[in-house]
Amino acid sequence: MIQASHLPCPAPGFELRFRSIRCAGRGFAFACDAQGHVALDEFSESIRRSYLYARTVVGRELYSPVVVPVVPVTRNAAEMERSDVTAPPEARS
Repeated sequence: MIQASHLPCPAPGFELRFRSIRCAGRGFAFACDAQGHVALDEFSESIRRSYLYARTVVGRELYSPVVVPVVPVTRNAAEMERSDVTAPPEARS
């Protein structure tokens, strides 16, 4: 069983994902460590409530959670060129 922790999570690198049973593409995702431990004390009140709700409805509305590595988003060359166009003239080279 995935456990909640009151210790801070290490740098985000994993998510605990609860997928919806009824609606494909819907569900909840929470930052966690590699073992699926979340840092409840670091969650805002609304995220904490969502996490506790998700745990409560596993098997009825949500599938059991899975730990998934989070892939860092990198910008490709095209995105970098577009952002350079909107930069102030002194920042362009």
